Amino acid sequence: MAVCQNISIMRHSKTLRGFDPKRGVSIATLAYEYSAGFQVPEHAHGADQLIYAIRGVMEVFSGQSIWLVPPRFALWVPAKTYHRIHMPGAVSMRTLYFRPGLVRMRSPGTAVLHVTRRCYVSLRSKPCALGNSERGTTTSERYAT
Repeated sequence: MAVCQNISIMRHSKTLRGFDPKRGVSIATLAYEYSAGFQVPEHAHGADQLIYAIRGVMEVFSGQSIWLVPPRFALWVPAKTYHRIHMPGAVSMRTLYFRPGLVRMRSPGTAVLHVTRRCYVSLRSKPCALGNSERGTTTSERYAT
């Protein structure tokens, strides 16, 4: 029984909040270049997340599910959903972090979304922060390991 409790504590300690939208900001972004074979360890965010690659394919694992996410598709990951990402080849990743409750999905849980051309062009641009404040924040650092 103690082992299960320790695993539970470990999982809860991997909730990353550094990428979540800051106060007064609705959406924060991350743009990062990953080399082939890179692994983002299991973690969760306090914000809802849309993971997208403008180049390369990502393998995203959550629970017992695996998704292959190529360009023109994105993966919606609700807040507090533990996941890890493997880059089988080089990947140019873009991620949007939404304040929880900002976006309503038709069904709860992780979902694959088709990315329209208009959205694709927007995601290829530089990272920025969107929200109600005049001074947004830009998040472009790497996941802590």
